Amino acid sequence: VLIKPLTDDCFDIERENEALHQQWVSFGKLGTELRHLLDDINVAPEHIEILNNPASVRKGSAYTEADIEVIMNAGREMKHALDRSRRSGSIHLQAMFEKVKGLLRVSDKFCSELAIIVKSVVTELAGKYFSGLLITTEGKTHKHICRAIRDGQRKYHASLLLFIPLVEIMSYLKPELLPDLRDVYRNTIAEKLLGQDLMKRYFGTLPGGSSGSSTLLDLKDYEATRLRNPTQTNFHNADGAAVVKLALSEMLPVIVREAFFTSAFFRLTKNIDGRSKKANFDIAKTVVDFSSAHFRIHLSRSCGLGSLEGECDPMLAFVSSFLLNESMEGYYDKQKKGGDHSLSLAYIRSTILDLRKQVDKQWGSWIDKQIAWVLTNPGVPENAKYAGVLSSFARFPTYLDHVVASCKGMADPANLGKVKVVCHYLQKLAGALFESLNDCATREGVDAVYAANVIRMENSYYFFQAIKRRQDVADLFQKQLSSANAICKQNLSSYIGWMIKREFRQLYQLFASISKLKRDVGEKDVQIHVPKNKLLQTLSNESGRDVVEEKIKTMYTRCEKHLSEMSGLLPFAWKALVKDLYTLFGRWEKLSSQCYGVVISPGAVDIVRMAKDVGSGNGTGGYSESEVRRRGSISLETMSKRLTISGK
Repeated sequence: VLIKPLTDDCFDIERENEALHQQWVSFGKLGTELRHLLDDINVAPEHIEILNNPASVRKGSAYTEADIEVIMNAGREMKHALDRSRRSGSIHLQAMFEKVKGLLRVSDKFCSELAIIVKSVVTELAGKYFSGLLITTEGKTHKHICRAIRDGQRKYHASLLLFIPLVEIMSYLKPELLPDLRDVYRNTIAEKLLGQDLMKRYFGTLPGGSSGSSTLLDLKDYEATRLRNPTQTNFHNADGAAVVKLALSEMLPVIVREAFFTSAFFRLTKNIDGRSKKANFDIAKTVVDFSSAHFRIHLSRSCGLGSLEGECDPMLAFVSSFLLNESMEGYYDKQKKGGDHSLSLAYIRSTILDLRKQVDKQWGSWIDKQIAWVLTNPGVPENAKYAGVLSSFARFPTYLDHVVASCKGMADPANLGKVKVVCHYLQKLAGALFESLNDCATREGVDAVYAANVIRMENSYYFFQAIKRRQDVADLFQKQLSSANAICKQNLSSYIGWMIKREFRQLYQLFASISKLKRDVGEKDVQIHVPKNKLLQTLSNESGRDVVEEKIKTMYTRCEKHLSEMSGLLPFAWKALVKDLYTLFGRWEKLSSQCYGVVISPGAVDIVRMAKDVGSGNGTGGYSESEVRRRGSISLETMSKRLTISGK
């Protein structure tokens, strides 16, 4: 009984001694591991010295590649030490925490010193390469100025390439210092390389760059276009178009290089995921936009956007949009290089698109203003009689000539149809013409029997002929051309029918009833309902040669009265009317012969001969005398065959 408590005490003491021994062993292992962890994040003393004062490595007046490499190695050593501390997962230990805290203090000081070094280098090199640009380019041409800018930029960037490792170290250790560094760089470029004075001098030396005056035209200010004997119009060609083309070809490469170097210098495309690409692109765009602000302001003014004091030039804005669209084709990453190259090209495309939106908006506003004028139906009488070609229709082809003339020498007018904005606004303006035409034809007080037909067919025919002759832009208006063709045919047919029924009313009514009776009761019983004497009496009164010839002359005179010379429709309309007369009299001849055995004289061929004589004898119809004689030499048999085939 006395031994048991003693043995239990011995066992407890033994277990406690074993625990203390294990504790001593564990503490020893912990100390060893902690020494390993602390040793793993140690930075060599020579690197600590450089980290505390990176400027001390410079031996001469400027940093050399060896100096930069020494600083870079010290920075990388610091980065690796901090990375190892993060990976160790022991930052919660007091010793590790204090050690890392000390490293971070050294790192912050190191990055601040690097920022000062890079800022000073950026400023010093800019003074070295850009300070003499204004002096050396005085009195020079735009080519010399552009070459001087490119050379200065190339040398400047080549010198700054040496310091990219320092910026890279800063991006790893303390990226919050980079925005301030980017501000210093962009301010230097905006003031020294692409400054206001230098850009003003460059654009001032471009052909027409110093002339700010231009003739601003509305659609109503253009001359009317004549289909016959058109006159040559001398349009004002804004010199700004040449300025835009030269500026895009000479200075855009400078901006591309600036975007490329900004991306490379500030490491905006290195080891990033998809989410960071948009943010880094926005950073690069902000920097380069500020750097090239003066260039973009002058380019915008040259594109017809004007200044705060002056008006905008819509035609120049249109041509500039076309030039911007063509220039953008050369800035796609077709080789899929990616990285800084792809980012710089994406920036240029974005810049061009932004400027295009502005000039397209300017031109579109002008188009909307012209549409408002077109829809007022200027110069059209209330009853629409003898309106002729509407003022808006007559001036639209001249405006298209101005568009083509402005593009020639700057860009290929045949490519206008490939630009969606151009197609949209020009088709919108053309659509407004037909909306105005329909409004004139359907307004209250307009005679729907013939006046509405005349105004529709005249203007649609004029539009069709005028646009078809302008091959450079005809493809843009295929929908409007088809509509104009259909409107002209439909209304011309109605007009001709009204004309024939008016002059040959009794014959028309007589043979209309005979034709109906033939269908209903047959040829043999037609005479029961319409006696032969009635037919002969009507033919005697209405179908004599002198009577028919007088009626044809009356119809031609009425056509001359209704149709304006500007539309050029009279020859076409008269041919269509003669064709319908031939078809109608041929049908009447057939009915008279089958149902009554009576031959109508004059017949269909005689009618054609009379109509030709009337059309050519009055010296109208759109042909010269020699043309009339040549066309009159066509045999009547040939004409009859043609008209018969057409009638089928």
